[in-house]
Amino acid sequence: MGYKKSMNDKLSSSLTFYHKVLLPALWVVGFGFGTLAIWLGHFDQPSQTHEETKLIFLAFWIIGSAFMLRDTYRLKTVTVEKDDLVVKNFTREIRVPMGDINHISESRLIKPKTISIKVYPPCEFGDKIVFMPKLTFHLSFILLREHPIVLQLRELSRVQK
Repeated sequence: MGYKKSMNDKLSSSLTFYHKVLLPALWVVGFGFGTLAIWLGHFDQPSQTHEETKLIFLAFWIIGSAFMLRDTYRLKTVTVEKDDLVVKNFTREIRVPMGDINHISESRLIKPKTISIKVYPPCEFGDKIVFMPKLTFHLSFILLREHPIVLQLRELSRVQK
């Protein structure tokens, strides 16, 4: 399976901005307002909300927000350009030579699917670049099949499985 690289081949999903910015903002603000409303007693009719319920909502909001922000903060936009990966985080853009890639992996059970690229030496974004691959029409319901972008990156960087 040969992969022809073009001059500018975007690997990241067009939904990266949605998952990195909009979804976390909606969660933090929306669930936060809901939790605040419970604490202020806006949902007390016909009976009062128990203290345990208030604490459970607060815990879900704090823990959910922490996990969501941690997972979405690391998402980058990745493009292949000649022999480099062009990695962006909406404010900075760097180039990572294909030869710096040591390992390529993907999430299998977590949605949205992410691809992780470990690089050495570490770049400005650290030693791990994570991105959501663009949507492709392959049999993604088969858990053992690798995403085509993982296969493309392995071929371009000559990294073995």
